[in-house]
Amino acid sequence: MRKAVKRVGRADGRTRTLEPEAFFSLLDYCLSLIEDADGAVARAEAYLAYRDLPRRSPWPEVLNGWSAKQIITEARLTYGACIVLAFSLLGSRKHQLALLDVCDLPSRGASEDSILAGRVSKTSNGPGGTATAQPVIGELERALRIVVRLTGVDLNIGTGPLFRCLKLDEGLNSKVERALDTNQVYRLITNVAKAADIKIVVRPHMFRRAFSMLYVWRYELGDLQHLSRFLHHNSLSHTIVYAQGDDVSVFMGDAQRELAKSIMERAITGQEPVGGSLSALLRRLATRLRSQISLLRSDQIDDWIESKLTEGQFTLKAAPHGYCLILGSRGRRSMCSTDGRTPDYGNRTDEHCAACGNFVFTERSRQYWEQRVAAHEQVAKTTRLPVLRKAAQDAIAAARHALSTLGL
Repeated sequence: MRKAVKRVGRADGRTRTLEPEAFFSLLDYCLSLIEDADGAVARAEAYLAYRDLPRRSPWPEVLNGWSAKQIITEARLTYGACIVLAFSLLGSRKHQLALLDVCDLPSRGASEDSILAGRVSKTSNGPGGTATAQPVIGELERALRIVVRLTGVDLNIGTGPLFRCLKLDEGLNSKVERALDTNQVYRLITNVAKAADIKIVVRPHMFRRAFSMLYVWRYELGDLQHLSRFLHHNSLSHTIVYAQGDDVSVFMGDAQRELAKSIMERAITGQEPVGGSLSALLRRLATRLRSQISLLRSDQIDDWIESKLTEGQFTLKAAPHGYCLILGSRGRRSMCSTDGRTPDYGNRTDEHCAACGNFVFTERSRQYWEQRVAAHEQVAKTTRLPVLRKAAQDAIAAARHALSTLGL
């Protein structure tokens, strides 16, 4: 196997990312299959019941107009769609889905969120793997329930792998109670991709990379520390590989430009208060622009900002607590930089951002900084460790400084 991998692989190569157009097209197709899955599951169950009847039994009325091949094909497509949705929305490795047990199905916690239990072994510190618990949205919970019906698992007495052979296919596979193997997973998601008219070969890890890219560039939640924990990485350096690959640009594109444009426009026109160390510079830019244009119209602001974006003078990186908005060559001034030339987002902390000349945040992030003050004040009051007290006091000062730039 090692020789074969070396023959087809490339040095320092990584799994290709499923780009947004293909990813969302496939996801949309899978969601439509899952939404309409009740009919497919009912036909599969009716066909299974028919197969157990004596020979020459009449064809069930519910299956009129359907051949056995069509029913099986439809069930496999629906099952493949459920697997694609699980990979896409959980960001899981292939082995994590294989480790999911029937008893791990979503249960309602105290917050009424659906929680999916599980295990991860690749980066765990023990032989049994590390237990995981992930919230799931309604569409994914429905997909997992469909998997149970398609595989014929009795939830009252059922145990064993959740993703196993289809009940319709158990005559073709003697190991029906084992988890799907790699080839079976490949066939199922490949069939779905072909049906969705996706022209590339799709593999499970592509969904993990696409999930990571979307998470990082989903502008209110793009934080590498949170993503690293979600992906169950032992080191942030592994996460950075997912978030800063050669193909990351396809996930930024027009959406990132529009967000940068929106922030600049609101700051310059005074539509929304902005804070952070960059806020003073933005106010100076607004004053300069007004001095150049006697009557500042919205279209003139739009043209001015658009020209700067087109020239590559602005770049934007988002986090839950604000934005890293870099003007020209100011990246070398980033407080999180470790090379003196560019930002190092893996080294980003609240203290760095609050003091950074590239940091700006809007009114929507005020609650974050207020919560940071309250949390660190509690630590400073209760800890007996001088080192921890000093760290909490520094964090309080940084958070209060950030809030002061918002005029609070």
